[in-house]
Amino acid sequence: MIFERIAPEQHDTLDGVPEPSETPRLVGHDQAANMLAS
Repeated sequence: MIFERIAPEQHDTLDGVPEPSETPRLVGHDQAANMLAS
């Protein structure tokens, strides 16, 4: 179930609109996502 949540969250992160509850967890991954999005 956690993996199912991570998939859509990553999609939102690429748009720059991650959920507030997931934001602290994606802080580290956010940088990696930005590199992939660049």
